[in-house]
Amino acid sequence: MASPSQFRVGPPPALDSDTWLRDYAESKAYGGVISTARKADQTDLGIFVGGPGVQPMLQWHGTWRSIATDQQLSVLGAARLFAMLSTVASDALIACWDSKYTYGFWRPVTAIRAGGGNPDLTPDPTWIGLVTTPNHPEYPAAHGCFSGSVVEVLQAYFHSDRLNFTMTSAAPGLLQPVRSYSRFSQVLTDILNARVYGGMHYRNSTTVGAELGRNVARQALANYFLPKGDE
Repeated sequence: MASPSQFRVGPPPALDSDTWLRDYAESKAYGGVISTARKADQTDLGIFVGGPGVQPMLQWHGTWRSIATDQQLSVLGAARLFAMLSTVASDALIACWDSKYTYGFWRPVTAIRAGGGNPDLTPDPTWIGLVTTPNHPEYPAAHGCFSGSVVEVLQAYFHSDRLNFTMTSAAPGLLQPVRSYSRFSQVLTDILNARVYGGMHYRNSTTVGAELGRNVARQALANYFLPKGDE
């Protein structure tokens, strides 16, 4: 990147917008520790991605190590893949934090207790998310930024969205501690959904974050990690 602000996203939705009304209602209904809307498998997914003992970056690191092993990559091939993933994902997080601290948007646990800054919304002073809310601004979703960049790199490296792989979680008591996927895009969808089910994010923030990550990756892949000479 030329600067941390190179991929800065546009502002979060206005508090009188349809997007905000939709996102507030969804996170309130599906993201609370007590929820009548969220199903058991959705609860499991929220905890799988964000529950106790889960560090998202380490969860991804283990996944791409297992992919390299399962695909029998050479030492050089695995090193190239890991360098691409680590560099691009780090840049995506730098860009993400630039946007986060540009806007300082509030998390569901704050917004929902306060009523969302809109008279059409109903506050819930006792609301708390299913999983612990991180202590940095909400918009855009960091896991979306990171995972969007990772998925873009994996798709480019393997020249396909299709690949059989698994992701594991260290969170205790899960119905599915290991999840199987046949497409990279499937795990990205799960991760974005999980941030809403966990009560940490709004839908728009996850999709904006994922697109930021993809944009960072596309720029890097177009200009770096390219073959040299006749290789």
